[in-house]
Amino acid sequence: MSDLDDRGRTGRPREAEDLDADLLANLLRRDPRTLGYQATTWTVPLLGAYLREEHGCVLSPDTLRRRLHEYGWRWKRPRYIYEERASHVAQKKGRSFVV
Repeated sequence: MSDLDDRGRTGRPREAEDLDADLLANLLRRDPRTLGYQATTWTVPLLGAYLREEHGCVLSPDTLRRRLHEYGWRWKRPRYIYEERASHVAQKKGRSFVV
């Protein structure tokens, strides 16, 4: 019966073994505009294009997302916060109050 036991397998080798946490960290600290892109933040497609052009590292967007998550990176859409809120903001939002 032991002939039918499932053995461990190595699986498919990882793509882009040289793409490590340090390379991604250094790249994500840089502003894409300094590298000639017209974007203020990195996105997975933009990051993939840069890695393909500059490092010859071809990864699918899903693989790049998995790698970013593996190294602890998360992306959130930038949120704009205004220093001072105008006094009429509550009224614009549909809230009325008496001062």
